[in-house]
Amino acid sequence: QVVSQYIQYTKGVGWSDQYKSYYSYGRPSQKLWKYLYYFVVNTAIVNSFTIFKFSNLPFASKNGCTQLQYRKMLVNQLIGNFTSRKRYGRKHSLPVGVVSPETFHKLEKRKYGIICIVCRTNGKKTASGHPIRTYWSCKQCNIAFCKQPCFLLYHQEKGVKISQEQYDNPRVVEYHNHPPNDTELEVTLLRVKMRELATASKANPDFLVRTVLGSASEKARTMMEP
Repeated sequence: QVVSQYIQYTKGVGWSDQYKSYYSYGRPSQKLWKYLYYFVVNTAIVNSFTIFKFSNLPFASKNGCTQLQYRKMLVNQLIGNFTSRKRYGRKHSLPVGVVSPETFHKLEKRKYGIICIVCRTNGKKTASGHPIRTYWSCKQCNIAFCKQPCFLLYHQEKGVKISQEQYDNPRVVEYHNHPPNDTELEVTLLRVKMRELATASKANPDFLVRTVLGSASEKARTMMEP
């Protein structure tokens, strides 16, 4: 009697264990929470399969829906249209940034002194009569300039806007307490153009500048003296 009652009242439990043994999900683990997780998932799948079998949903099979077919249907419904996320690998090339050319016009200190282009164009020399040399140059133009005021004069006559932050030495900012006036810019621009013309014609630049400009040279020297 005990055996018959056990078989009668534990029939559903036996079927459940049998179904779970066919397509068991998970793997053995010594961690309790993983065991409970796999047990709950397998039990839920078997229970849903049992409910599906007793439902009136049509299924294209002569012998009805098997557990394997049901699990495939379940997987397809859970996945749906999901696609794996795109993996972003290492970029082969860096993006090209749009930077204003004015950003690169900065003072850069050289190891050796070079004759300042603006002072030479304007005919400025030292007290001993030697050309004025400077250790500073423009990083973008690759031309030597005095920090004050030749660097600012040259770039303004070229139409390049130079901000105070583009000076590496803060003392230069204190020196330029006001921008050059229009006369200084015009004289510097004219002298640079004449020097370029003299270089192209292989003439003596200093002689050509002094001959053509004349009195303007003396005026420029007066204005550019500190």
